[in-house]
Amino acid sequence: MTALVEANVTLTITRRTEHGGVKTVWGTVAFGDGALTYTVTTGIPFAKSKFGFVKEINYCHFFDTAASGYIPEYDRSQECIRMSYGDYSASSDGVHVECPSTVAPAAQTWEFKAEGY
Repeated sequence: MTALVEANVTLTITRRTEHGGVKTVWGTVAFGDGALTYTVTTGIPFAKSKFGFVKEINYCHFFDTAASGYIPEYDRSQECIRMSYGDYSASSDGVHVECPSTVAPAAQTWEFKAEGY
């Protein structure tokens, strides 16, 4: 199966503010079609410039409004979106485990808030 890459993610910025040189953006990211797979080694590559930042991202928080069960996180050092889920086995309830490379997420949209320079 083909891996999810930056070109497969649609980012829509719905609001921008700037205060003291710090930019904050809100919006949505949409991706997935049930055929493209998540890759553990690279996550979903997604450059900070897509959010409108040149130097760095202080933080980026995703809100899984689709209730997909995934726990999205922005990896600032690798500039990618990482996905994990809860491991609800009897031996380790509640531990988050990164999704395996066999996961092919269905179409979904997450909201986000990000701050950076």
